[in-house]
Amino acid sequence: MKIAYVFNSPHASAYKLGQMILPQLEA
Repeated sequence: MKIAYVFNSPHASAYKLGQMILPQLEA
């Protein structure tokens, strides 16, 4: 239930993008 709430939150997309972009910038 908690996971679904996080993914449905408005910040979910922005958070996911950050998780994908940050590792590439540091690499």
